[in-house]
Amino acid sequence: MTVTHVLQANFAQSIGKALPVVPGLRSMVFLGSGFDGNNGNRVVGGPAPSNSGNPTFAASYLASAGYNGTVSNGLNLNVTRDATLLAAGWTWCVVARAVPVGSIGGIFMEDSGGAGPPLAGSLTGIACQGATSFNTYLHAAGAGIRATLVLSRSNAGNWHFMSCTYSGGALGNWTLSEYTDVPAGATPATYTETISLLASTNSPVCGGVVPNSPSNYTVLTDIAFAAVIQGVMLQADVAALAAAVRPWLARRGIVA
Repeated sequence: MTVTHVLQANFAQSIGKALPVVPGLRSMVFLGSGFDGNNGNRVVGGPAPSNSGNPTFAASYLASAGYNGTVSNGLNLNVTRDATLLAAGWTWCVVARAVPVGSIGGIFMEDSGGAGPPLAGSLTGIACQGATSFNTYLHAAGAGIRATLVLSRSNAGNWHFMSCTYSGGALGNWTLSEYTDVPAGATPATYTETISLLASTNSPVCGGVVPNSPSNYTVLTDIAFAAVIQGVMLQADVAALAAAVRPWLARRGIVA
């Protein structure tokens, strides 16, 4: 699909590297209230994101997204896990960091079961543990940690470009990798699905996770960029996308 990126008119030099053509690209968002203030899908004809709760946007990112102890606030990209997407598999890309408070950060999640927000007991996606931890987690069809990727730099104040892939089908293979500390892509953490995934109307949410029961813990993260691609991207192709996105983020004050 064609990707658009609205530019301010008052620039005097190249604003960034041209984004590569990404086959199967369904959604791409650059988040924040500043610059063009466009938190919509940059893919022409792609689904429009919608707020989950009442998210807050800083100038260059979605701020403290997730469960704050009372409600969950995030951005739903509305790329549903229909039969076509499930068969083809997918690639999720996200630039995020942990916030100074909170026990864990729910970076990019969807519910593995029926329609609805990602519940803590049945979520699938990427999480990070606390602001001072070096661990990023892969969750699949449940609250348990399925695989751990140890980062070179901690989650505290450090932006990381990460990818998560799923090979498709009911019992596919997951990978989780990082492209900021290791620009060519860190050795992926992997997991093979054991609980059958079904087609549904669920879609990934930036920062979204809802506890199954009332809780006073927080699940918060900052998110600057996210993309959903139908199909599994090679690690080299994700690295090329990260390299192209990086200058655009740098103009917005995000070093990833």
